[in-house]
Amino acid sequence: MNEIDKIKKIAITEYLRKCSIPFIGVKNETASIHGCGTLIKILDDYFILSAKHVTDDIPKYSGNIGIPLNTKKGSRILLLNETTVFSYVCAQFEVDISLIRIKSEEILQNLKMNYSFLSHSSMSLNIFDDDFILYGYISSEKFTIAKDFKIYSIPFYIHTNLYPSPTTKELSKPQIENLLSYKRNGFNEEGKDIESPNLRGISGSGVWNYKNTGANIWNVDDSLKLVGVEIASMHSKYIKYTKINVLFDLLRKISSL
Repeated sequence: MNEIDKIKKIAITEYLRKCSIPFIGVKNETASIHGCGTLIKILDDYFILSAKHVTDDIPKYSGNIGIPLNTKKGSRILLLNETTVFSYVCAQFEVDISLIRIKSEEILQNLKMNYSFLSHSSMSLNIFDDDFILYGYISSEKFTIAKDFKIYSIPFYIHTNLYPSPTTKELSKPQIENLLSYKRNGFNEEGKDIESPNLRGISGSGVWNYKNTGANIWNVDDSLKLVGVEIASMHSKYIKYTKINVLFDLLRKISSL
C-alpha cells in the first residue's frame, strides 16, 4: 500500500470532512454519535448516504437526532426533520444501505454553506488500487451534554487495503459486500498517526478508494472515489462495507416511484 505524505493527508481529511457527517442522538440527557453518513447530490435531490441499520434506529430518538451545523468542534446540531428514508429491499438477502432525502430547505441551506455534496462523478463502481480510506466519527471518542446539544468529537480515518482471502463465513455476500483489513493505526484530522480505537459509531461512513496519481500531478478529486458504505467490523481483523453499485440500484428504484 502506498504511503500518503503529510500534505496529502491534510488535503484528504479536509475533502472528506466537508462531505461526511455524524448523526447525533440524545437519550437520557446525553448526546452521542449514533452513526455516520456521506452527503451526496443526484440530479436535483440531496441525500445522506448511510447504512440501513443506522437509519432504522433513527425513530428511536423521537426527533432528538440531528447533524452538526458545521465541521467545527462545538457546532450546534440541526435536528433532522422533513426527511424521507429509502432502503434497498432484496428478496435474496438483507442489504445494509439507505438514503435519507433532505426536504427541509432550512437544513439544506445550512448544509450547503458548510459542507459539500458529492456528485455522481465522485463515486466509482471500479476499484483502481488496493488502497482504501475509511473516514468517520467514533462514538467512543467523546460525548456532548444534551443541554448544549453540540458535538465535540473529532473525525478519524484508517488508511488500509483489501482483507486477504476472506472465508465464506466472513464474506457471505460478495456480490454486494467486501472486506478491508482493520489496521491498528489510523490518522486524525491533522494527519497524525494514532492507534485505531474501537470503531463503534462509524457505521454508515464512506469507504473510499485511493489512487496515487503520482507526485507531479495530484489532486484530491481524481485520487479519491467513494466505493462503499461501512456496515460492520471485527476489531483488529476486518472492516465490512456495502458496495456502491447497490446505491445505484437503489437510486433507480427511487426514480421510478
